[in-house]
Amino acid sequence: MLSLLKEISYVRLIVPFCLGIVSYVFIPYKPDSVYLFSVFTAGCLFLLLTRFVPALQRSHAVRWLEGIPVFIIFMLAGYLVTSVKTEINHNDHFSHFLQSDSKILLQIDEPLTEKDKSYKTTACVLRVMNHDSVAIASGTALIYLRKDSASAQLKYGDRIWVKNKFAGLPPPKNPREFNYKRFMGFKQVNEQIFLSPDDWFQSNERGGSSSYALILELRQFLVNILRKHITDDDSYAVGVSLILGLREKLDDELIKAYSSSGAMHVLAVSGLHVAIIYSIFNYLLIFLDKNSKSKVVKSVINVAIIWLYAVLTGLSASVLRSAVMFTFVALGSNLKRTTNIYNILASSAFALLLINPYFLMEVGFQLSYLAVLGIVMLQPRIYPLIYTRNWVLDKIWMITAVSIAAQVATFPLGLLYYYQFPLYFLVSNLFVIPASTLVLYFGVALFMTFWIPGVSNVIGLLLDKTIWFMDWVVLYIDSLPFALLQGISISVPESWFIYAIVIGIIIFFYYNRNSFLVASIAALALLLGWNVVEKIVNMQQQKLIVYSVPKTTAMDFISGTDHLFFADTGLIGDYERMLFHVKHNWWDSGLHSATSGISDDFDLPFLKRQKQYIQFLGKRILFLNEDYKPVESNEKLKIDFVILSKDVKVKIEALAKAYDFRKIIFDSSNSEKKVRYWKKDCEQFGIEYYDVNQQGAFVEDI
Repeated sequence: MLSLLKEISYVRLIVPFCLGIVSYVFIPYKPDSVYLFSVFTAGCLFLLLTRFVPALQRSHAVRWLEGIPVFIIFMLAGYLVTSVKTEINHNDHFSHFLQSDSKILLQIDEPLTEKDKSYKTTACVLRVMNHDSVAIASGTALIYLRKDSASAQLKYGDRIWVKNKFAGLPPPKNPREFNYKRFMGFKQVNEQIFLSPDDWFQSNERGGSSSYALILELRQFLVNILRKHITDDDSYAVGVSLILGLREKLDDELIKAYSSSGAMHVLAVSGLHVAIIYSIFNYLLIFLDKNSKSKVVKSVINVAIIWLYAVLTGLSASVLRSAVMFTFVALGSNLKRTTNIYNILASSAFALLLINPYFLMEVGFQLSYLAVLGIVMLQPRIYPLIYTRNWVLDKIWMITAVSIAAQVATFPLGLLYYYQFPLYFLVSNLFVIPASTLVLYFGVALFMTFWIPGVSNVIGLLLDKTIWFMDWVVLYIDSLPFALLQGISISVPESWFIYAIVIGIIIFFYYNRNSFLVASIAALALLLGWNVVEKIVNMQQQKLIVYSVPKTTAMDFISGTDHLFFADTGLIGDYERMLFHVKHNWWDSGLHSATSGISDDFDLPFLKRQKQYIQFLGKRILFLNEDYKPVESNEKLKIDFVILSKDVKVKIEALAKAYDFRKIIFDSSNSEKKVRYWKKDCEQFGIEYYDVNQQGAFVEDI
């Protein structure tokens, strides 16, 4: 065990470095350079003392303590690198110069993505012009341009002047909803702008990298080749995603099927794809294996091809990890040096995190490294468990062993981020991994022979049918009963407990140390205890939630783990919108699914509705989504909340005369114009109100 720790020195250093990055992400602070220098100096002096003072070297206690300053130094290094690499901390970040009448020069950073009514892209800010000055600026923003003939012509490197309509990315509007603001913040994008044709004009200047522009043209040329030879739209979308990393063409149903079957990893260009591309060209360049000099040339060509492919496919975190790893392996083999695979992984992580520490917060980066660790650690132990002389069965078992190893290493993160587990992942991968390998082989062959009509047509047909077969397998597995276990909710601490259990068991089998088995059992006990506490908390919850779902009425009445979701039938039947806005909250709250349309009355132990009146536990709610009919009564009816929906024709003054209520809630089905009108009346009569569209979901603990 100790000898292994000595061999994986880079792994021991990457851990505190990553802790420093995470510390900055959650406790951001621009550190004082004098303070940091003092801490670094103190740590280095302590380390030098333990290394070069003979009396201290002989002390085992001090030699053990020498790891502490190293840990602190690398943790501070991670914190400092993240602070320095955070663009908004830079003095020239464009947000520091913006005024209401500013004009901003932007440069398009990537090809435009077409949406229903707009084009979406990112752009870097070059200059901010105010009425009395022009500032050279930096930073990246998310850009939406309304569709017209001018915006359709924009491409990478074009520069445009825009009016200052920047706004911060909005936080999630519903409980446990996907945090798009944080997601884009990890990509250093904190501002967005929506541009109509009158808000921008194109500059005569052009910028960008000419080599990257050439690569984008090459990518589009390759896309056109695939479009020519793949006739089916779904097969074309999968082919473009699998080979070139462009997922914009994939429809939601296909993405759901690949996710449910456990085959989603083949649609996201990853280490598997890079390894296949490497093996293809390594074989094609076999003629360069004649001598040491030609082998160096071969390695250089292979590395160049890998990096070209990485750029072509969008430089995702998993592809970068693979490209850096293969580069290190190639350099090591040419320098005739062997190194530990764990050190190679740690070195590649160091290289990437020094360039962009926010890679660590990307799910793809985390899953990529964990999958490789799982394969490296577990596959050699799993594969020998079954031996067969049959070549076909042996290959099937080899793929199965790889799939099991990768799944064991990544399933806790899958549960944490995606709330699901694909039960038939072993079956799907038996077909999908060989098929996706063939797709890449056929894709490369097609790109190399596109100019030969007969040959390219045959290869294109084989490519088309292989993708069709892969889609058919995935859709069939997705249709099987219990293909996907969904709604599994775990917290971050629970994911740590699960990893502690898994790691303890793995080390126990590797080194036969009972202490690690005991540690796993202790982690299991903590996991069960945490789960029991969560169940108790969930049993005690009583909440009214009015969700913020654009142009839709959606409410939850929650009592313990029972609830009724009260919403438009169009939302209830829309899987994607329910998943994005609502279901994560259900799963995290331990709720059993129960729904009702907005026209239905209901009578439950904790909830009753009769026409426009709702009784929820001890609260009375008036829900109006149709023409209001005043109540004829000598006294005001006492109501806790009034919920207005669907632009109901009602005046606030009339409500105030008929009811004694605490607050009016405008749900997200109302138009902005109608809500503005109601707000003015509320302010006039001193009535408290809540606008779900603007303020996010209304949550009231009962």
